Amino acid sequence: MGISRLRLLFPGVLYLLCLITAESSALEIFPGHPRLFFRDSAWGERSITTAQLRARVRDPRYKAYVNRLTYSTANLALKALLLDDSTAAADCVKMYKDSWGFDETTWDGEAVMWAALAFDWLYPSPFVSATTKSEMATRLAQGADWVMNQYSAQGAHVFHTRMYSFATGAGLAGLALKGHHANADRYIQWADSLYRKHLFPARRLQDGSAHSGMGYGRRYVMWHPGHFMSAWYSATGEDKWAQVRQSQGDWAWREAEFLMYSRQPDSLQVRYADCFNRTSERYQFRVIAERAYSYQEPAGYDY
Repeated sequence: MGISRLRLLFPGVLYLLCLITAESSALEIFPGHPRLFFRDSAWGERSITTAQLRARVRDPRYKAYVNRLTYSTANLALKALLLDDSTAAADCVKMYKDSWGFDETTWDGEAVMWAALAFDWLYPSPFVSATTKSEMATRLAQGADWVMNQYSAQGAHVFHTRMYSFATGAGLAGLALKGHHANADRYIQWADSLYRKHLFPARRLQDGSAHSGMGYGRRYVMWHPGHFMSAWYSATGEDKWAQVRQSQGDWAWREAEFLMYSRQPDSLQVRYADCFNRTSERYQFRVIAERAYSYQEPAGYDY
């Protein structure tokens, strides 16, 4: 009886393995750099190119924003890339090699995410040696391993801020490392599976809101999935933003509406759940701006 059951089970297992292999091999990652958020050439209807950003950083209207490209590895890498700034490249590498400050919180995933962006944006730089780039790839993989382990070890629920952070950090690390590290596919598949099977359904269930309110919910739960989807779009060409709008109840744009409609005439957010900060924050800007651009929503642009 046991052997018969195994014979019946084996074709099914083999079929599932074939499906997994087909799904993994069908995904193509753009081979060049940069590939996270923008590329050197256009690839889709919402493409952002390096040339567009180079023009923007030289526009005096945006000088105040360019001046802020200092305090993180991602900022310094972007400055190095867009301005051909060798000092920014050197400062980025130095900061990259320092401690990332892991503390087993949401920050860990964000630190890996910023490092993934830095690796991707700094990779084309002539100011960074091949040896240093290889060392950076190894360090980034170690960070991705760390947050994957944190996701499993902490046992938090799918509405917790850390789960989105850990998945986004590992996912962007994999997208950046493709072609440079043997574990890149593992990071990509792990993060994509988590989002498709658990985290996106959790966002859909809450239908634009966040149970953790205007504190942690607004600050962390909403913008991490957006950055994952935007990086995925530029790295693979697959439009998860469109999938969310068309077949998942449009929860991403509903999150932006939730934030806009919950702002009072005095510019404070309504007092709701964990509300340690009621003023507008850069986190709120990320949520609304990214969704307004991805969906070409006038209300988001006007806000």
